[in-house]
Amino acid sequence: MTYQMEDYNFFSIQPFWKPELEFDWHVGGAGSISVSSFRWGQEEMESVAGNGQVGIILQGPEDWKGICYGVVESKETIPLHGINQGIFIRFSPGNFSDIFHIPAKLIDPYGMPLEDIFSADQVALMKDAMASPTPQRALLELFGGWAEGKLPSQECQLAKQVALLIREKQGHVRVRELENETAYSSRRLQDVLTRQVGIAPKQMCRQVRFQNALRIMQINPNINLCCLAQTLGYSDQAHFSKEFKNFSGISPAQLLKEAERVKIMPP
Repeated sequence: MTYQMEDYNFFSIQPFWKPELEFDWHVGGAGSISVSSFRWGQEEMESVAGNGQVGIILQGPEDWKGICYGVVESKETIPLHGINQGIFIRFSPGNFSDIFHIPAKLIDPYGMPLEDIFSADQVALMKDAMASPTPQRALLELFGGWAEGKLPSQECQLAKQVALLIREKQGHVRVRELENETAYSSRRLQDVLTRQVGIAPKQMCRQVRFQNALRIMQINPNINLCCLAQTLGYSDQAHFSKEFKNFSGISPAQLLKEAERVKIMPP
């Protein structure tokens, strides 16, 4: 599928997902839900901090299994619970909570069976969608229908508003600015975003800047890292490298070197 950069800016770049991972992207809901088929040759995946996203992986309809994953705040080794191929669904920040009225903070980053989160009817509908000749489209229609059929709570609306403001400002926003934009206190904003998106506003700002770094490095792997640090608003390259390593486990220079060697930065 051909897509514009803005279609998947909601979704995190994962530089350690190996080349044997095969994706077929379908983005819908104004870019708020992505559905893709995948094959994975390992029992786990190395994931880095995204922008506050909940994900679901589905296998089936034969040998049916479904796992829901919460928000990752740093580099983590995530188990796939025996699923090595199927459908991978990701929700933009706050969208999972908005659709299902389930706080993102309650979802374990290491995965939870769908049956522990959703109703039996919802799980059955996901399984039916997996049996469709075009499961990606069927799942997009299913989740899109659920989204249209729910009235968002005031808290979910606020969480999505704050998440959007942070992304629009590329992580360069102070809590005081968010207070002014929303007319809510910093304490209220922290409680709401942590509950509905899975991370606090300051943490989301840091993750958005980190993901912006990955996106720029993906587009221009020869970029000067000092210039990149300035572009992203870091005080200096050392601060940028330290922050980058906190989220990815390696420095930006190491990532670019490794990416050149084994092509770990996905297209």
